[in-house]
Parts: sequence; C-alpha cells; structure tokens
Amino acid sequence: MNRLPQARPFTRRLGHDYAFSDQYGAFIIAARYCGIAPFFLPPPGIWQHGCFGPWGQVSAGTILYHSPAVDQMRIFVARKDECQFLENNGIKNCSAIGLPFVYAPQSSVRRKKGTLLVVPVHTIAGQNHFSGDGELGEYARQIAQVRKHFSEVILCVHRGDYVNNNWIQQFAKVGIPYVIGADPADLNSLARVKQLFSMFEYVTTNGWGSHLAYALSCGAKCSIWGPRPSVDESVRCKDVGTGTEADRKARSADSVRQARDEYLKDLFVCPPDGIVHQDLGRFLIGESNKRTPRELFEELQWDKVSLSGSWKSAMSSAHGHVLSKFRRYSMLIPQPIRAVLKRSLSITKK
Repeated sequence: MNRLPQARPFTRRLGHDYAFSDQYGAFIIAARYCGIAPFFLPPPGIWQHGCFGPWGQVSAGTILYHSPAVDQMRIFVARKDECQFLENNGIKNCSAIGLPFVYAPQSSVRRKKGTLLVVPVHTIAGQNHFSGDGELGEYARQIAQVRKHFSEVILCVHRGDYVNNNWIQQFAKVGIPYVIGADPADLNSLARVKQLFSMFEYVTTNGWGSHLAYALSCGAKCSIWGPRPSVDESVRCKDVGTGTEADRKARSADSVRQARDEYLKDLFVCPPDGIVHQDLGRFLIGESNKRTPRELFEELQWDKVSLSGSWKSAMSSAHGHVLSKFRRYSMLIPQPIRAVLKRSLSITKK
C-alpha cells in the first residue's frame, strides 16, 4: 500500500459550465499522456468524468452533469453510443475518446491472491446525502461476516466520504482499515485507483458507480453485494450536477433501475464469488476509443493553441525554464507535438 501514488493536490477551476471536467486532473492527465506540459493549455471543452451505463441515457444532461453550456462547447464522452444519444438530442459537436481513466498511467503491480478491496458508493465533500449511520454500520458488519474468505480486506473510501465521516468508523469497529481512493482535487487519483484495482484480486461494492466500471476494466473479480444507504433528497438536490427534481426522478425511475440491474445481473453475487468481466468494464469506460498521444493532442485541438496575448505573455515570463526543460526532454515527445512546441517557444523568444 505504501507504493500507491501519493496525493498531489491541484486547484480545480472548471465549474458547472464545464461540467466540472477538470476533476481528478483529467486535462492534466491528458497533457501528460501527450507528452507535454499542461500549464499553458486551455480547456478544450467538456469531458465526461463519470461512467454512465446505457441504461442511464434518460437525458443529455445526465451524461454532462446538466451543464448549461453544452451547446457552446465541444463535448468529449466515453463511448460512441453516448455520442449518438447526444446527437439525437441536438448536441452535435461530440467525440467519443474514452474516459480520463483510460489515459491514467498503467499499473505494473502484481495482483495479490485472496485480497478484497471494499469500495462503497460515495458522497460529495460537504454534501452528505446518506440518511443515517445505521445502514453504513450494517454494510460493515456484513463485510466482516465474509472476511474469513480472504487473506486481507481493505476499505477504499472516496475523499468526499473521508470529509463527511462516512464508512471509516463503521469499518474500524469490525477491524477493517481504510485507504483513500479517488479525490477530485488530486492529480494522482486515477493513477492510484487504477493501481488499487490492479493489485487486489477481489473488488466489491454496494452499488453501481464509476468505481465498478474501473475495477472491471482492470480485471478484478467484482461483485455488487450488501445494503446501499438511503438517500436524503433534501441534501442531494444541492448538487447542481444532478439537475432538476424531474431529472433526478427520471434517473431513479423503476424502469431505469430495472434496466441497470438486468445489465449488471451477473455481478450480483457474494464477494468470494466475484466475477471477471474485463470486456464489460472496458466497454463502459470507452477503452476502444482511446486515442494515441498524437491523436488526442489533435482531438483536443491543442495543436491549434495560439500563444498570442496572455498566453504569449505567460510563456515569455517562463521562457528560459520552459526552453531548458524542452531541450532536456524533447526526444521523449512525439515528433509532431515536438514541432508545435518548438515553434511556440520560438514565438515567445521573439
């Protein structure tokens, strides 16, 4: 566990208009993947950061966190079926490039036999929409009852639940330690989560979420099992990304839940019986739509970035530092991107 990528906090700047697209360092991860420094690159549009199954396509806003600016920006989603759904709903400027998770660094750790990672559904920091403590404790007790089947059991909590004081105390009472997984303000979140899902043999959760798709894509033996906490709608409605009351009701309709449960039916098993379904996980996160570094660089239109005005000024002030870094690492950068950067640096020098 000590070898996990450590937290690297950063300041999130893209709010509701951008559908919170910079959470978990998405565009910085993309820039690193392309082999370039991210500090002078503007956000290219809205990039879906959470995973949604086909059953959840009840409105365009669902996939894009109900951003009011979807008609004004370029849209990047995980899968082609999502692109088609958005286009059918009047949003034309859409590309399927996979979720940011597919561009996080690959993990080289070995999977440890007999280990279980417990990843409950999560809340947002400062917006604890779980109704009561009792249901959290019941889930911990049920996990404790199956612990004998595993050599090691660890709880993985979202940063939101660490802040909201969920899960950790309940699992501590049954002797299960925790690790913090995803944190929206941490550049290394997705790399850490990818490593966790690659090092534990089993991953279990008490409800659908992006974490399940990620774990499946990493080849873990996954299961959906145990009670899920009730939701306090008076708290959840404060999250602007959930849309209106009508939007929330549409997503929680019986028909949607039934479609989701049918889609994921093979995963509703006890943790020791977890299944490997890597193809399903890779489909859900859009792995097949992953771009090469050069393709992603062009898809995000960073090859067209102008360094005039404020960008040129910012680059000029740091030109010496950037030029030295460029010379040092230039041979590691793909040639087409290297040419663009070299041209940009020559502009700022002038």
